[in-house]
This record gives sequence, C-alpha cells and structure tokens, in this order.
Amino acid sequence: MTSDCLRTEDRTGGIRLIAMMEPDRRNALSDAMRGALRDALRLAHDDAAVKAIVITGSGGCFCAGGDIKGMGQPAPVALERLEVVHDVIRLIALGPKPVVAAVEGVAYGGGMSLAACCDVVVAAEGARFCVSFSRVGLVPDMGAMWSLPRRMGAARAQRMMLDGREVKGPEAVELGLADLLADGDTVDAAVSEAQRLVHLFLLEKALYE
Repeated sequence: MTSDCLRTEDRTGGIRLIAMMEPDRRNALSDAMRGALRDALRLAHDDAAVKAIVITGSGGCFCAGGDIKGMGQPAPVALERLEVVHDVIRLIALGPKPVVAAVEGVAYGGGMSLAACCDVVVAAEGARFCVSFSRVGLVPDMGAMWSLPRRMGAARAQRMMLDGREVKGPEAVELGLADLLADGDTVDAAVSEAQRLVHLFLLEKALYE
C-alpha cells in the first residue's frame, strides 16, 4: 500500500513496515495521514502473512504531532477527526499483532503518543520525545494518559505532562518512555526487534500445542 503520505514495505519474517512520508511537515498527523494510518494498520492486522508491524517516520523525523492547521474545526468535524486518530491508537495498542515504533528525530505531542502506545519503542540516540500538549493549551490526547503511566509510572508521567520537557533517546530509555536504544540504523533495529517478538510468540504457541 502506498499513498501520498504513507508507504508500506514487507520485510523478512512477516514484518510490515509502515512509514509516514511527509518529511517537509515533519510527518504531522494531518487528516490524510490519520486515514492512511488507519487503513494501513487494518490491512496489516487482517493480512495473515503479516506477523508484526513497525511504524516509523521519514526525513530523520518520527512525527511532530497533530496538524495545527486542522484544528479549530466545527464540533462534528473535530469529533470525526478524533475518532479516526483514536481508531489508529486502538489498532496499535489493542490489535492482534505486536507493533514496534522506530523513532528518529522528534516525537512530539500526538507523535509521542503514537510511539508510546506501541508494544516496543526503539529510539535513536538523537530521538527527542516531548509531551508537548501543555505548550499549546491542550490536554494530553491519543491515549497518552493511559500509555505514559503504564510505561513510566504515574508520578513520572504526570511530571512529563505538566512540564512539557523534551527528553532524548538515552534518557527516554532510562525513564521507560522508550525500550531500546538503536545501535546503528533505527528502522533495522526495530525490524529485528519485531522479528524477535514473532519468534517468541511462535515458541510460546508451540509450548501450548
């Protein structure tokens, strides 16, 4: 599947790579990006050949968050936009297949939420995470109030939400916001981790058969 803002690629071992492809906008979650992500995730979960999913960005950036230009819409339109992006979060957090985030560059606001709800977050050393909602007068969204306490503990999550402080890859791993620091190419490291998860699942399945 390929669209103007999204590209998918199948890697060895049943890994589906989903890449956000609007680097000039730092892969912000425009309406088109939200819809394309939802469609790509649904297709991946429904495809028996796909065993795990890797989500990444492009242009050295993961995702800068929500599209500010798309905000301020009438209530029905705003609710529809929220429903689409919440479908994306549910497909990642509650879908039947493991999802790994490969984070390079910024993962701000909704982009940070997108990564945090994945089963595993692989971060580049220079990755930059920020719960930036408070900087623009918004409540943390896209599951952040659920995913951050699960990853970091309630106190650390609350502090990050209140401070809006940026943390880089190594500190993100220390805090639990990310799971692994990439040694080399971030996408390749995330694909390897996804392959490892598939292998573990197959081993566990064999034990109970």
